[in-house]
Amino acid sequence: MNKSKRVFLKTIAFTLTCFMLLSSFTPILTSAAEATLGKAPISLLRQVDNKNNAVKKGEEFTIDYKIQPQPIQASQIIPESYLQDKEIVLVMDTSGSMGKDENDKSKNKIIFNNKSEYKIDVMKLVAQNFVSKFKDDNRVKIALVPYSSKAKDVTFDNQNFAEMSNINTLMGEINKLESVGGTNIGDGLRKAYYKFESSEKNTRKYIILMTDGEPTFYSYTSWYLDWFKRVYKYYLGKNSSYYINSHNDSSNGKEYARKVAQDLIKEGQHSINSFMIAFSNDADGTELKNIATSAGGTFIKAVDGNALDEVYQQLADEINSDLPIHGVKFAETIPDSFSIINVSEGLEINGQEVTGNIGSISYKLNDDKSFFEAEPIEFSITLKAKTIGEFPLKVNSFTYKDLDGTNEIKAFSTLIINVYETDPPEIIAVIEDHPTESSKYKLTVSVDEAATIKVLNDTKEIKTFTTKGKEEFSLDFLKNSITKDKDYLTIKATDNSSNVTTETVPLIYLSLESRDYFNPNKQINERPVKINLRTENNSTITSIRANNKEIIKNQYTDQGKYKTPNETMFKDGINTVQVIVTNEHGNMASLSFNPSLDAIAPNLTAKYTDDYSKLQVSVNPEEKIIFTSVEVDLNNDGVITDGSKNQGDQVALNEIFTQPVIEENDTTFTIDLKPEWHGKEIIVKAKDSAGNIGATNAKNISTILDHCLVLLKNNKIQKLDKDKLDIVNNFETKVGVLFSSNLLVPQKMTLILDKENKAKLDLKEVTIYNVSGNMISAPEKIHFTKNGNKYDINIPNREFAPEYLLIYNITPNLSSNEVAEKGVSIINTVELNGQSSTINLNIKKQPQIK
Repeated sequence: MNKSKRVFLKTIAFTLTCFMLLSSFTPILTSAAEATLGKAPISLLRQVDNKNNAVKKGEEFTIDYKIQPQPIQASQIIPESYLQDKEIVLVMDTSGSMGKDENDKSKNKIIFNNKSEYKIDVMKLVAQNFVSKFKDDNRVKIALVPYSSKAKDVTFDNQNFAEMSNINTLMGEINKLESVGGTNIGDGLRKAYYKFESSEKNTRKYIILMTDGEPTFYSYTSWYLDWFKRVYKYYLGKNSSYYINSHNDSSNGKEYARKVAQDLIKEGQHSINSFMIAFSNDADGTELKNIATSAGGTFIKAVDGNALDEVYQQLADEINSDLPIHGVKFAETIPDSFSIINVSEGLEINGQEVTGNIGSISYKLNDDKSFFEAEPIEFSITLKAKTIGEFPLKVNSFTYKDLDGTNEIKAFSTLIINVYETDPPEIIAVIEDHPTESSKYKLTVSVDEAATIKVLNDTKEIKTFTTKGKEEFSLDFLKNSITKDKDYLTIKATDNSSNVTTETVPLIYLSLESRDYFNPNKQINERPVKINLRTENNSTITSIRANNKEIIKNQYTDQGKYKTPNETMFKDGINTVQVIVTNEHGNMASLSFNPSLDAIAPNLTAKYTDDYSKLQVSVNPEEKIIFTSVEVDLNNDGVITDGSKNQGDQVALNEIFTQPVIEENDTTFTIDLKPEWHGKEIIVKAKDSAGNIGATNAKNISTILDHCLVLLKNNKIQKLDKDKLDIVNNFETKVGVLFSSNLLVPQKMTLILDKENKAKLDLKEVTIYNVSGNMISAPEKIHFTKNGNKYDINIPNREFAPEYLLIYNITPNLSSNEVAEKGVSIINTVELNGQSSTINLNIKKQPQIK
């Protein structure tokens, strides 16, 4: 990729983690430790089952609703947000109506598994099945609050909750329940609330109340007369010193239950998810629904034992989920031009309004622990058309408590239903890339009868066609002729009976979203991206293929927008993306895109200068660098720090600022190294304007400085001049290799003696010294292995020094006849980290002294 010649260098310090999390569209960096629960990405879609939204008068048709929770990256959620303890209070109705009634033996029985059973027996079995779902889960505790005329207290080893290791005791307590007395729902809720008295704040708390009737009893501490009417002071405390009472009209019982629900469950000090279950086949549950509303909870109706068991199983799954979304409710007002024929289970019909609880969204961490995923929610409404015309369905709401605890309201897109006396024209439309001209679209339209067809761009007519019968035609037009921000084209077909079909065909717009990316593999120029799509509202992404690989299939858009949840690796340069979108009419867009991407990271090289007090870094002159950073591992433990301590005497991960020295048109800058950085791992990074991050690691920069003969005296080193490299046969000679290196880790140097094998050299000893100026440290012998005339010298890790001196002692062993007057020339070679250096030595015979 071509890049600007101008180099911009700013300074800021980041760790690699911060680099990986930074979005190129987000100016503020957030570390993984700060990631919290946000809002769940949820897409909504609805469409008529016949796809074209056209029905005949008197015809029944079904609208299918789909709620698609999109995956959430696990890296965005800290474990503390989903690895939470859970406490559940089962509030169970044990009033007389749940059991045997000598006066009415059928009233208190209900169908369960095709048998007629007493309701209390069904309730106990269902509760035990529910508890079994949490067996061996040490994060779950369950409490039991049976209630009739008043609530009872059940404890487990003097504890409010039973741990799942004590599940058998809990099962036994459930099995002991007996039916007797009235129905004091308020007291059951009050007792349940105080079960959480010692609970941790972050524990997820649940109350599941089941009843087969309305509240008839209430709890109070005192009363007084107000205009001949008793006014009760209802009891909301946690002790057992209070009175209970009942009236025939049960108004006090209802009022008390609503007050407990409002003041304690909803507005108390605990955040509680509550579920109120009406277990009855003969009551509408209106009062329990009011109590659920007062508690900010969810009302559910179970008409028989099987339905009750299913409700409890669904609640168990919801509680078991990692990221649950509770209280998902739906409401829609249907125009008077339609009769409501049928609705899915959980929904209710009230005049022209459809309302109800449609379940929950349960995010679970997938098997490879990369994403939280949830199953979609699907339901339907069947209508019957009564009046001819065009009718929009637009008054609806989809409400729930989001992951961040806020109440969220969404709405399905407006759906227009056309009602005809006779069948209108049927249209099928597809928009594709033009086969030869990349600047154009190709639109293909087919119609099933004679009609006049208009293709509209917004309100502007593109083309009009007239067909004599069933026919197909094509139209080419420029992409840039489409009205800005328009997500569809409109097609109108009018038949000979003046029936008009108005449909749309979607358009697609694509962009790439990339984050700052450090690519450790310099051989492959690629980086991860997410694909952003914008298309017609209420459409489905049928397929996305990136560089000939399908990455997305059958996903719903959110108000016409969609972002791929997973990142896809795109190469540097031109990439290919094919997208297919289908709208609510069944019309389709199949388009290709060729987005260009810069995936080449800055190329950095570094070397130490000025006795290791500075680090000189060079960058490619074609890079447009927007900032650089330095990372230092002071403690050799992989932690990037400047070495300072916080109040807890912990090493602080503070920023390390460096000030590059930049000359005009220069591509080299120098970093001043702090004394405590010497000998430590230093990583220099640079980010270009596209978000590519390049790095160089100064940890293993090794340089051979000299290969020469040396003299050592009084802890000082003296190098011999190059023209005096004669050595004496049969005498030991010290040859020095002066090099710089960061010896945090052991390294290997290779020595080849007498490359052409002219002389019989014997390597006696190898020693290493730290060098500072011309001063040397005490010697340390180091190990070597021999393979012919090749020696592998293992240099151990040692404390930092500006330079190191390695000395190898050799003794030539030639006969006097082999050593001529001019001597024997040999070449020794050393190799270190890809570098090599040679020395030419001349072996001469021992001088004769006369």
